[in-house]
Amino acid sequence: MMLLFKIVNCIKIKGLQLIITNNLFSFCRQLHVHDIIYIHRR
Repeated sequence: MMLLFKIVNCIKIKGLQLIITNNLFSFCRQLHVHDIIYIHRR
């Protein structure tokens, strides 16, 4: 039982890390796109 619990916890933590890094990545990409648009407008 404990082993299963540890595995599930590990998967949850990995999943959270994935979600956070994906959000950061898309956020950075959005910022990058806005920077490019801003530079082209000037």
